[in-house]
Amino acid sequence: HPRRWLMIRGLVLCLPIALMPALAAAQAPLTFRAAVQRAVAVNPTVAAARLRRPIGIASRDVAKERLNPEFRFEASKETPKEAYTFAVPLELGGKRERRIAVADASIASADAELNQAIVQVEADVRRAYFARVVAERRLALLDEVRTLAQRAVDAATARYDEGGSPRLE
Repeated sequence: HPRRWLMIRGLVLCLPIALMPALAAAQAPLTFRAAVQRAVAVNPTVAAARLRRPIGIASRDVAKERLNPEFRFEASKETPKEAYTFAVPLELGGKRERRIAVADASIASADAELNQAIVQVEADVRRAYFARVVAERRLALLDEVRTLAQRAVDAATARYDEGGSPRLE
């Protein structure tokens, strides 16, 4: 029985390796849309640009906050022995609204940077994808030319072997 278990384990381990070429052949060819989606999903520049929006939202939340009041207590050995101070900051001139507007502009800027990064990745993928398509077409064309040349050589060799033409033709 130990030999049988060993054989079953070996079969189980080797089966996925044996099926890999069949699985690779079964996959659909890479389309342009799929290539762009995959590139945008894994690109680190796009990922970093996506993280800028939550940072901008947090900055806007901080800008919306009101300033904290301040309370102080001082004790000294001389008279007066104790001093209490309470201060409430008062923002004049629309400072808070300007801080919020700057934070909103930061969010809009982060969105624009994200869109720019996505467009750049799409352009890079477009160039690479179509360069690949052109290279594949050239390869297919060269393969056809090679096949035609081989057929011409074979035909000339066959005519020479039959004695119908001289070798240099």
